[in-house]
Amino acid sequence: MNQLPIQGKGTLKELIVSQLIEEALTSRQMVGTIIAQKNVSAQAIYKALTQLEKDKVIRRQGTIYLIHPQWIESMQLLLNKVGQTTAGLQPRKKPDIRTFDTITDLGRFLIFDFCHYPNPEKQRGVARWKFMYSLIGLSKEEIAEVRKQFKNQKWTILCGSKTIVDHFFKKTYEKMGARVKLGMPWKENYDLMVVGDHLCEIHYEAKTVAQWKADWGKPKTIKEFNLERLLQRMHEPTICKTIIYYDQKRAKKEREKIELAWKTA
Repeated sequence: MNQLPIQGKGTLKELIVSQLIEEALTSRQMVGTIIAQKNVSAQAIYKALTQLEKDKVIRRQGTIYLIHPQWIESMQLLLNKVGQTTAGLQPRKKPDIRTFDTITDLGRFLIFDFCHYPNPEKQRGVARWKFMYSLIGLSKEEIAEVRKQFKNQKWTILCGSKTIVDHFFKKTYEKMGARVKLGMPWKENYDLMVVGDHLCEIHYEAKTVAQWKADWGKPKTIKEFNLERLLQRMHEPTICKTIIYYDQKRAKKEREKIELAWKTA
């Protein structure tokens, strides 16, 4: 893959990428947005989308197009190289705030996007959660991607809750390659995941956290766990927000804290 697959100021490909950097769009939305700004045919836009996808500059997730994580990483590496000879040039540190309408949409973002954020030094992925995240209801593709990420980044997960349901998901995560410890208090009002030098704060509505606590805490045996209700909640409207930071010092500090807690608990 070329490190600079889009060249030429104001080109169609450059315009497409600039739009997708701002927000994910369907092909129909992309055509409408581009035609409003540039005298170009829909056929040319579809052709450019196909080529950008082939070059791994963008990718499709369902019906929407997103910037491809591999292209982001190539740009990050290029910035790092330039930064060695250009004083003051640093990756952008402005937080990236995103909102999701369902837990399922949030989960897909974490699996297919955040877990692919640049990690050139192959550092271990780490997380602090209040409750273990459910894998029930994910597609075969999504499960395969989770397994791949656990294997590649050797995740360490510390979870505050330690119910029967948490233990059930802990065993599943461990079989897929992650390290998990339960009963590890987390006082912040968000969950946290760290990939490379990026941190993702995951914020849920208070009612979602309360429902989660009730659903995970009620069963006395795993057979009593209400799977139907779980699947309903995954698709129910609820506002989830992620705030992503690029912060080398904080990422290193959080990773060290989690690894120390893992070893000493």
